[in-house]
Amino acid sequence: MKRTRTTLLVVLILWIGLPLPLAFAHAGLVSSTPKSGARLTALPTEVKLEFGENLLTLGDAQTNVMVVKDPDGVQIDRSDSSISGRFLSASLDPSDKGGTFTVDWRIVSEDGHPVEGSYQFSVESSPTVTAVVSPSPTLSSSSIASSIASSIASTQEIADGEEINFWKQYQSRILLGVLFLVAIIIWIRFKKHSKE
Repeated sequence: MKRTRTTLLVVLILWIGLPLPLAFAHAGLVSSTPKSGARLTALPTEVKLEFGENLLTLGDAQTNVMVVKDPDGVQIDRSDSSISGRFLSASLDPSDKGGTFTVDWRIVSEDGHPVEGSYQFSVESSPTVTAVVSPSPTLSSSSIASSIASSIASTQEIADGEEINFWKQYQSRILLGVLFLVAIIIWIRFKKHSKE
């Protein structure tokens, strides 16, 4: 009896701890072009997202949508989101604006679950070039400190954009594991009572 309990406990731990199979996973964002947190010199002509599984299409219904907004919150995609298997893309209107652009998306994977998310990338507007003659450059401690602070901030922004919620990813597996354990316990007790 003790060996059975130990075996059940090992099976349950392996069930919860092993990598999540695709059957229980929802279509998460795998990659994007441009990438989350990217710093570009010009606005791309298209934004393309790749997900972990094929996207659901229901005739002409817009089940999968992407909206790209400029730094002022104005939509700059052409509302032409297109789907090709695991890919969702939208073309962008040309713009000379610099700043942080936001990509919001909402998709429905083939398992029928809606998933949504958002990420940002930035475009540095090209300043006009002026010739300046200056003495040899010197680095001040404040300029070094501000450079380090901006690097830390951009790293944090990328981490926030790509954060994966552990509990959402494993909640179905934990629930199934608990149900499996309860079923085994009921079966053992039933078997024990049937022998008496």
